[in-house]
Amino acid sequence: MFLTKMPNPFLSHQVDDTVTLPPGSVPELHGNVVEQIHSYLAQSRQADRGLGLLVIGQTGSGKSHMIAQLRKQLAEEANVVLVAIRMRGAFPGRFWHHTRKAIVSELLRGHENAAAGANGLLRILRNKFPKWAANISGPSGGLFDWLFGRTGGSTKSDLQPFLDEYHRTCASDDRLDYSTRKVLPKIGDPALSSVAHDWLRGEPLGSDDLQTLGLKPITLSDLEYDDESRRVVTSILKLAGKETTLLLCFDEVETIQSGTFDSAALRQFTTLVTELVVQTGHRLVATFLRTGLHAEIEKAIAESDLRSNLDKIGQFSATIPTLTWEQSVRIVACRLEASKPCREARQGRPGDPFWPLSQQFVESTFKQNKFILTPRHLIRACAVEFDRVVNNVPLAGVPPITPPPTPPVTPKSPTDGAEQSPKLSQPVNHTDQATGDEFQQAWNKRHKKTKPQAVKFDDVMGIALPWLVEATNRPFRRAHDVHPQFGDVNLIFQPTSHQSLSLGVSFCNQEPRSLRWRLERLQKQWADAKGKILGGLVVLRFAEPKVTEAALERITKLKQAGVRTLFLGPQQLTELAAFHELLIAAQTGLLTRCGKAVEVADYSDWAKENLTNAVKDLLRTVFDQPVLASTPPVAPPLDSTTAVKKMTAKHKAKK
Repeated sequence: MFLTKMPNPFLSHQVDDTVTLPPGSVPELHGNVVEQIHSYLAQSRQADRGLGLLVIGQTGSGKSHMIAQLRKQLAEEANVVLVAIRMRGAFPGRFWHHTRKAIVSELLRGHENAAAGANGLLRILRNKFPKWAANISGPSGGLFDWLFGRTGGSTKSDLQPFLDEYHRTCASDDRLDYSTRKVLPKIGDPALSSVAHDWLRGEPLGSDDLQTLGLKPITLSDLEYDDESRRVVTSILKLAGKETTLLLCFDEVETIQSGTFDSAALRQFTTLVTELVVQTGHRLVATFLRTGLHAEIEKAIAESDLRSNLDKIGQFSATIPTLTWEQSVRIVACRLEASKPCREARQGRPGDPFWPLSQQFVESTFKQNKFILTPRHLIRACAVEFDRVVNNVPLAGVPPITPPPTPPVTPKSPTDGAEQSPKLSQPVNHTDQATGDEFQQAWNKRHKKTKPQAVKFDDVMGIALPWLVEATNRPFRRAHDVHPQFGDVNLIFQPTSHQSLSLGVSFCNQEPRSLRWRLERLQKQWADAKGKILGGLVVLRFAEPKVTEAALERITKLKQAGVRTLFLGPQQLTELAAFHELLIAAQTGLLTRCGKAVEVADYSDWAKENLTNAVKDLLRTVFDQPVLASTPPVAPPLDSTTAVKKMTAKHKAKK
């Protein structure tokens, strides 16, 4: 078989997949760490409490694939549920909302072994209320029908009496949140099943939908919404209790940072994980961290009085080692054998486990990176080398491969869903390229495929704006103050000098039904904060779709009160999203330079010098406009944190 028609077997899987194992997976690769996790799960049951575990490894060491491996192993255990929580897209102020959506989505994900429970939510409910589960006909199919409202709403399948009985008899600390207790039984109602699923995930609902679920028809501020999400998540943990052991796996934690080191975001994250650990019940909360991030969390905690949080989330730790030579050989051989065309071409070379690669190449790669080599690094290097061999590109002093005179016909191989080239790799050559050119090509690729309507507006703004403020050296720093009175102000930027008050930014990209109420709340919040804590307020929204007349009326009132309202066009949004995607790629080790992962600081330096005019205009409009000056203080200047604390105390005193 001639090589030019052979698909690259090293490009057949998403590198950060926590659901499915890649072709040619090596199960024993992280065997020791997997065994430790199983041991800690058993220890949680024996200790009758939650445990915290830190799993630390280099970027690309296989943390995400280890979660997929654990998922497959635990699918057979009816009393265990694994939940993977990828933190990509989360930002301070919405960590609980993000966690709620991730947990519920994972619990609704189907399991391969339906006999042990069709999904995580059904396992939890069946283990908690076995009599209710027995009332529904069928060992598992009946429960699955209930999950999608296909039981006809019969009294036998009604979950409400069992929830009410649990509420009456359990300890006060184990009681479920009222809204969760009201909505869960609605899953079995054919008319309400879909709406109940949406509410559990945290999707925004209109007042009519809320009323049909038996909830108050009011829209919540972001702060109130995050608190509701916290109550929903902890209610799910209470339902699992001692009957179902949970394995909660946090992944891609580095993406919550808006820049190279975001101490406040890391502290908020550790607080969230700590609350999950200390809830009653059997669970292991495993936080998967790259080596450098572990040190950054320790540094962030050292700057606060939250040292006990780090002790709780890191009661135990496990380290993923770098690859040995034997493991490297196994990875290369398994990937080559997993591809049918490649496997067929290798049949005549049983004594060469590396063909069409060479042992010399694999040995060289291993020796040059012996103390830092990870599976991702090795697979990427092999992908580049495989392309070089296939394209017959010679190395210096090495003659090109001569094709056989009559090559056999290459059987067709489906490649649907497989990556055809590395997302950030360059075409194979052995000439040096400027770093800027490599970043620019990666940015162009992301921008080209980004559609404005598909951009997650709040997720991009919540991370990209603070990061660019830091990268472009603007005279602001993000504050992490939260206060019930300003629950719809997503970001607060404090001036580095104390000559001006802080600048607030609110993301108002809600659908029309809830937008008007958010704008109405902002009017009051701005009136309370103007001239006291905030010297300026900016409202950001995507220009499409158009807002309703009621929302426009409120926007006009905000403008009259001194609030700046900016409608971002498609170009601004997609270009900012492309910069944000590359930031995530740098944080997670997917952004490469000459085949190796780059530092976030290096990418930030490039971004600063290469911002597009549309993004520059956005930053100028938001941050370069004057805000109200602060009153010259007699004592040392009060920052926003102190001011918020004083206002909180005053607010409580009035109550």
